[in-house]
Amino acid sequence: MAIAKAKRAQRDAAIPSAWRLAPGAIPDDRLDVTAVPAECGLLTAAELAITETRADVLVQGMLRKEVSSYGVTLAFCKRAAIAQQVTNCLSEIFFEQALENSRRLDEQYAQTGIPSGPLHGLPVSLKDCFVVEGVDAAIGTTAHAMKPGKAEDESEITKIMRTCGAVLFCKTTVPFAMMAGETFNNLYGYTANPFNRTLTSGGSSGGESALLAMHGSPLGVGTDVGGSLRIPAAFCGLYTLKPSYGRFPTYGCLEGLAGQEAVKSVNGPMAPSVDALDLWSRAVVGTEPWTDGDHSCIPIPWRNVTLPEKLCFGIVVDDGFVKPLPPVARALAQTRAALEALGHTVIDFPIHDPLFTDALKFALYRSSGARLIHDTLAKTGEPWPVGFEMFQSMMQAAQRGERDVLGVEATVSDLWVAQALRGEYARKFLISWANTRGKTGTGREIDALLMPCAPWSASKRYEFVYDNYTSLWNVLDHCATTLPVTVVSPDLDASIDYAGRNPIEEAIWKDCMVDKVVLPSDPAWWKEATASFADHAANGHGTMRGIAERVPYLKDLGVDIIWLSPCYESPQKDMGYDISNYLKIDPRYGTLEDWDAVRDACHERGMKLVMDLVVNHTSDQHAWFKESRSSKTSPKRNWYFWHPGKVDEHGVRHPPNNWKNSFGPSSAWEWDDETQEYYLHLYLTEQPDLNWENVAVREAVYDVMRWWLDRGADGFRMDVINYISKAPGLPDAPVTVPGRPYQAFNELSVDRPRVHDFLKEMHERVLSHYDCFAVGECPGAQGPESFALYSKPECKELQMVFHFHHQGFDRLMRPYGRSWNPKWTLSGMKKIFNTWNVEMAQHGGWNSNYLENHDQSRIISRLGSDHPSNRLQSAKLCCMFHTTLTGTLFIYQGQEIGMVNVPADWGEHEYKDIEAIKILAGEREFLRQQGVEGDVTKEVMKSLRMTARDNGRTPMQWDASPNAGFSKATPWMRVHDDYETWNVATQRADPGSAWHFWKRMLEIRKQHPALLYGDFTPLDNESNENYSYIRHHAATGERILVVLNFARGDDGMGRSITWDPAVNGVDMAGATLLISNNAEAGSSHL
Repeated sequence: MAIAKAKRAQRDAAIPSAWRLAPGAIPDDRLDVTAVPAECGLLTAAELAITETRADVLVQGMLRKEVSSYGVTLAFCKRAAIAQQVTNCLSEIFFEQALENSRRLDEQYAQTGIPSGPLHGLPVSLKDCFVVEGVDAAIGTTAHAMKPGKAEDESEITKIMRTCGAVLFCKTTVPFAMMAGETFNNLYGYTANPFNRTLTSGGSSGGESALLAMHGSPLGVGTDVGGSLRIPAAFCGLYTLKPSYGRFPTYGCLEGLAGQEAVKSVNGPMAPSVDALDLWSRAVVGTEPWTDGDHSCIPIPWRNVTLPEKLCFGIVVDDGFVKPLPPVARALAQTRAALEALGHTVIDFPIHDPLFTDALKFALYRSSGARLIHDTLAKTGEPWPVGFEMFQSMMQAAQRGERDVLGVEATVSDLWVAQALRGEYARKFLISWANTRGKTGTGREIDALLMPCAPWSASKRYEFVYDNYTSLWNVLDHCATTLPVTVVSPDLDASIDYAGRNPIEEAIWKDCMVDKVVLPSDPAWWKEATASFADHAANGHGTMRGIAERVPYLKDLGVDIIWLSPCYESPQKDMGYDISNYLKIDPRYGTLEDWDAVRDACHERGMKLVMDLVVNHTSDQHAWFKESRSSKTSPKRNWYFWHPGKVDEHGVRHPPNNWKNSFGPSSAWEWDDETQEYYLHLYLTEQPDLNWENVAVREAVYDVMRWWLDRGADGFRMDVINYISKAPGLPDAPVTVPGRPYQAFNELSVDRPRVHDFLKEMHERVLSHYDCFAVGECPGAQGPESFALYSKPECKELQMVFHFHHQGFDRLMRPYGRSWNPKWTLSGMKKIFNTWNVEMAQHGGWNSNYLENHDQSRIISRLGSDHPSNRLQSAKLCCMFHTTLTGTLFIYQGQEIGMVNVPADWGEHEYKDIEAIKILAGEREFLRQQGVEGDVTKEVMKSLRMTARDNGRTPMQWDASPNAGFSKATPWMRVHDDYETWNVATQRADPGSAWHFWKRMLEIRKQHPALLYGDFTPLDNESNENYSYIRHHAATGERILVVLNFARGDDGMGRSITWDPAVNGVDMAGATLLISNNAEAGSSHL
C-alpha cells in the first residue's frame, strides 16, 4: 500500500502548518466534532461568521464588496483543513491555487465592476470523481492515484463552475469505485460523520456531506446513482437535489462502473441551505450546457413555477421491507402534520414489492459480476476493501463459472431482460401515481411523494445494508431532493418493542433505540410553576436578606419560583444589567452568604431560585473588557467586537456601520482612544457586546453558569439571548427612518441562525446536566414558528422564551423609541394574544406568560383603568386574564396588589431609567440640530408616562409606613404616591382585595389541568368589548370558559356589556361558575 501512503502524505502536506490542530487536541473518542472549528482558535471571528453564512448571501456580499472572494476563500480553506483533520473528508487539496484565483477575481471585479458569473468568487467543493486539471481523480482506488488530470479532460461540471465564477478549492472522498452507502477505501481510509464519528457520513458523496456539515464549504457538487447524494445529505442534515438524467451535465465525470448505462449516474448540488441549491441549479442551467458542453443535456431553460395554493402529497411511511426507525418516523409525522396544518393534503402511497425492485436494481447495476472492480484492484495488487465482501464473493462465483438470476457475470441477454422488467415496473408505478387523482381532493394526482432517504438517521460504520428508499428513484429516473426536518432526540425517540420482519430489518432495528425522557405535553415543574420577579428592602436599594424575609410571603401567595433581576457586582449604569463580576453579589445588595440565605429559604419551602444571566454584553468595568481594551494584541481582544471604523474623503472618522444602539438615537459604536478602534455596544457605551463566535467566550459563560448551578441556583432567565449572534461583516442596517444617521440593527443582530447553534451547545455542555430552568428574553419580529424552536424539546435549547409581540399592542413606532398609541383596539390586541396562545403549541413550543416585568409599564394602566373608582375591578380583571392564558405564569412584583403607572404629574427628574434619560437627551439634541426651539420633549414625556420602564420599577409597597416599608433609608427611586392605601399589609387584611383575588386565581389555576395544559380556543374575535376563550384539556375532557369585559366606555372608565354563550356557540348546560370579579362563585350572574 505504498501508493496509498504516498497519496495521503501528498494530501496532508497541502495543509499549511498554521492551520493544523495540535496533536491530541481532539481526543479520538470525541464523537461530535462540529464545534471544533469554533473551539480550536484557528479561525477569527470574521472567518467563523463567513463560514456560517449561506452561499447566496456570500455571493451578494461579494458583489456589494462587503467581503472579498479572497477573504471568503481563505476562511473556507482554513475550515476545510480543520474538517479534514477530524473527519477525513478531503481527497485533493489545492488551497494555494484557490487563493490565487480568488485574488485574481477580486482584482478583476475592482477594475471592471463586472462579476465573473452567478457564483462570483464563491468557493465550491467537488466530489473526487470530477476531473480537475493538476490533481488526481482517483475515486478511492490506488490504480488511479498519482495521475493528475489534464485541462482537456476536465469534467463539464468543472468547466461550468469556473465559467460561473466559482473558486474550486478541494475535492472530497468517496468509497472505493463509488459503489457503497458509506465512504471508505484503501487509499484514504474511513470518512466519519462529524455529528458522531462512530457513524457513517453516507456514501458515495460522504466526503461532501462531512465537509458541508462542518461548514468547510458553502456549496458542494456530488453524484448519485443509487442514493449517493441523498443518503449523505440525510445523514448529515443537509439539502441536496438529485435530478433526472439530462437536466445537469455529466460528461467527463468518472464512474466506478464505467460504461454502465442501465441506471445512469447524475450530478447535483449539496449544501446547508436550500437557497444554495437554487443558486447552483440556476447557474448551471443558465450556461445552456446542451449547446456545446454535453449533448445528453435536455435543452430546457430554467423556469419559475407557480405552485397551486393547495397541494397534495403522497407519503411512504414504510416500504414493506424495512420500517423506518423512530427518529425517521417522527420526522415523517412532523412533516405530514405541518403540511396538513397549512391546508395541504397528505395521503398514503403504497410501494409494491420492494424485493422486486431490489433484485431489479441489482441486475441493472452489477451485471458485470464485479469484474470491473476486480480488474481495477488487480492493476496495483490492491486488496479488496473492507465492506466489499459481497463483490468479492460475486467475483469468486464468476470465476467458478456460476450464474444466477441477480446477474453474476450476466450476459447481454440477461441485461435486456432486466431493462424490460424495469420498463414494466416504471409503467405500473406511473399508473399508481395517476390513480391518486381521485383521492387528492385537488382534481390532480399527487404533486410530490414524501418518503425517508434511509431507515436510519445514520448507520454505524460498515453496517449500511439497505438503500431501497433511494435507489428506487434512480431505477425510475425520477427527480428527488432531501430536506432535513429534525434531529435525533432521546426525549422523543423512545425505545419501542419491534420484531423485524426479516433479518435485514431486525439487524437495522437492533442497535438504534433511545430512552424516553420528556414529551412536549408531559407535565414538568417549570410548566406548572408560578414565577415571581424579586427586584431589589434598609439601604434604599433592597437587599438579599430583605428578599429572604419575604420568601414566606411569596409562598403564601402561591409562587413557586423566584427570579432575581441582576444582583451581581455592577457599576449600575443600567440597573445591574451591566455586570462587572458574575461571581460576586453587588455590595449594595449583600454578600454571597446572603444569597445562600435566599436559596435556603426557597428550597426549604419547595421553591426554586432563578438568576438573571446577562451575557450578550458585560460592563466596561469587567476584567474581561479591561484586558480586551488594553491592547490590540491582548489575548482577550477578540472577546469583544473591535473595528477601526471608516474614514471618508475628508479624513473624517466614522463608525464601522450605521447601527443605532437600543437606548436612543446614537451610534452602537464607541471610539476608544487608547487603542484607536471602535467597540460595539448594542446598549449603553458601558455595555460592550461579547463576541460569541469566540469559543473562549462561550466556555467562560458556561463556567459561570455551572458555578451558580453548583451553588444551588435552579436556572436562568437569559437577557436578550437572541442578540448574541451578529451578521457576518457587520453590514449597514436598512434605512427605516430617513434623515437619521443611525438605524435599528434589527435582523442583523436578532434571532440569527447561529443563536440556535450556541444554545444547543449551551444545553449540551451545561443545562442538560442539571434539573434546571432556562427562559430566554427574545425581542424581535419573528412569529411563533421561529420562537418555538427555542423551546421544542427535540431542539435541546431552552424551555421557553419571552417574546415582546403582545407588549406592542398599545405602542407606536417613533424615531426616539417608546411611544404610546391611545387609539389601540381590543380586537387588535386579541389577535396578538390569540396567535401566540394557539400557534406556539401547534409548533411544539411552550409559552412564557407575562404581562409585566422590569422593562414594561403596569398592565392596569394600559389595559384597564387606574382611576380609583375602577382600579380594584381592573386589577382583578387583569389577574383573571393573566392566569388563564397558556404557558408558565410570571408575576411581577407589585402586580398582585394592583400597582399602577407613576402619577402623570411627576416631572422628568423623577425618571431614573437610563433608557428614558437617553431618549429625552437624544431627542433634544436631534431637534436642536434641526433648529427646533421651545418645549421639545412634551410629546416624548407624554409617551414615557405610559411606556417608560420606570413605571414598573417604583419600590415595592409593603405597608403604610414611610417609604412603603421598602427601606428605612431614602429609596433609590421615589415611592408611588398611593402607597398608604395600596400596599401588601392593607390588602392581606381585606378578603375582597386584589391580593386575595390573585391568591385564589393561582389556586384555581393549579387545580385545573385545562388552565395548565389545555388548548386555547378564542371566541368573538372581532369584538372590541370582550375577550372570551375556552381552555380545553383533552385528556380529562375539562373545559373552562373565560369571559372578560374590557369595554372602556366613552369616558375610559368602563361599562357593562352582555355576552351571549349561544351566539358564540357555547353550551352552558351543567356549567358552574368558578370565580368572578363581580360575584361570588356559584352565582349565575357575571
